Amino acid sequence: MLAVQLGPDGEITFGEPGKEPTSHIDALGNATFSGVVTAKTIRAETIEGLEIYTDSVKSLAEKYASLTASGIVSQAVPERAVSSGETASTALAQALKSITVDTLTVTLDSTILGQLSATGGLTISGPAEFKGESIFRKLATFFGKVVFRDRVAFEKAPVFASDTAGFAIIEKGARKVRVTFDTTYEQQPIVTATLSNDQSPLLDGTEDATLVADVAAVEQEYLDTVFASDVRYLVTEKGTDGFTIVLSKDVPYDLHFSWVALAVKGSKTFISEKVKVTTPEVTKETIDITSTDTSVIDMVVPIITTENVLSSETQTTDTITTHAVDETETITSDAGTNAEVAPVTDVLSTDFPNV
Repeated sequence: MLAVQLGPDGEITFGEPGKEPTSHIDALGNATFSGVVTAKTIRAETIEGLEIYTDSVKSLAEKYASLTASGIVSQAVPERAVSSGETASTALAQALKSITVDTLTVTLDSTILGQLSATGGLTISGPAEFKGESIFRKLATFFGKVVFRDRVAFEKAPVFASDTAGFAIIEKGARKVRVTFDTTYEQQPIVTATLSNDQSPLLDGTEDATLVADVAAVEQEYLDTVFASDVRYLVTEKGTDGFTIVLSKDVPYDLHFSWVALAVKGSKTFISEKVKVTTPEVTKETIDITSTDTSVIDMVVPIITTENVLSSETQTTDTITTHAVDETETITSDAGTNAEVAPVTDVLSTDFPNV
């Protein structure tokens, strides 16, 4: 039940009987409603508190008009967007879908949910991180160092700089050739040189069977000559600026080499194990002269003549070869002097004079 009361000052109140009024209208026309007001149309000169939103919409519309006048925004606001705040906001949102700017500076973090396309170019001054797959469809140039922390796969043959590999020729009569790098390596590279023989340029695109046979004969003669000479070579004077290939001897023909130089970070050097040198044990063997072995024994036996016994001023010694015997034999030395030879068993126990 709704109760309407008219107060003494002309105020009209609305509410349930016995309860606090929910609405009232005073004599000046001021109305207060504690509930929700629903109206089809509201006309008002001023609505307190709503000017904050209207000012924001007005400011946004003015900024958009300034961008349009300067040509920054390419899509104009439709003519229907005039004074209505809702219409202006909607038109501005639609216009911002396509923006053309001469210079754009973003001081805050930005997130692009769609694709980013840069037709003119892209320059990144700070660090950049690509978390997904990246594709470079044309030439990519790196002016600084590049570090690959995982495997690198080449589907086609890579091309390296001129200091990585090349050729060298030691001409007839020379013994060595010096290879110098254009750019000095930061550390001494690993160098490998191989004796090689290139295919004759006469065979390029030819189908002449006679020419092919002649070239093959010349090549075979060259190979036979190189193999017969047994020439050897060595890579020496190796450093960060180059190396030298030296031959073991002169050769009467030109020698062609292919070489490769690679710089390896933290290259390892392996050293062979120490070889233990053992000295064979020397043992003394005793010869049993009294054995029945009749093999010939070669030894040095001094020949003591009678003159040696009579005079110490003249002494003659000679070397003979004798069989193992047990009796005294009389032999004649080269000097023709008769000498009595003691048994071999006695001779072995006698101190020989120095010969």
